[in-house]
Amino acid sequence: MDVSLDDGQVLRLGDADWEVARTLGHTPGHLALWQPDERLLVVGDALSDYDVGWVNLALDGPEAAATALASLKRMADLDPRVILPSHGPVPVDPGAAFAGALRRAQRLVDDPGAVWYGARRIFAFALMIRGGIPAGEVEPYLHARQWLADAARVRVMVPRMSPAAAPPTHTAPPPRPLDQHGERARRLQRPRGGHQSPRVPAPAPGGRRGRV
Repeated sequence: MDVSLDDGQVLRLGDADWEVARTLGHTPGHLALWQPDERLLVVGDALSDYDVGWVNLALDGPEAAATALASLKRMADLDPRVILPSHGPVPVDPGAAFAGALRRAQRLVDDPGAVWYGARRIFAFALMIRGGIPAGEVEPYLHARQWLADAARVRVMVPRMSPAAAPPTHTAPPPRPLDQHGERARRLQRPRGGHQSPRVPAPAPGGRRGRV
């Protein structure tokens, strides 16, 4: 960018005037562009047709979740006819896209520990981009990822929810039996007769691409 942009600024792009809207949360300087005549809204990374933008609570602070939620509400209140995200297809139903994004953003405000959902999502993207990862490389790969370290720090910073406020959980499966050495059986075993580690498969296509 050669010019700094701020909230309320009007840009002449082509034959139309676009209004700059500060939509902080995904990043501290995130912006959206609004064309009121055609009701077009460029939302950047704030949301997509299937998800909401990543909010780095470890880097930007716990209040970033509430900031992102307020930005989403501000954009939804514009009642755009078309929203143009940076990733994925143009949503067919802008209202439904905002409803889903608001629901996920509210969940992060109510329970910052839900940051693990974002960490799992990034790992899923990594599997798609790489076409899977050998099982023996998964643990060192994750240990080297800064986004996982950030998520872990958030879990340490956030007080645990009280039992009354915590959402219902499913009963945990029984522990795996001990082997003759007193160790738990591993989830991923080397295939019989093979010398290569099994690969953690990539999820079905359709997810967002990005650097991981």
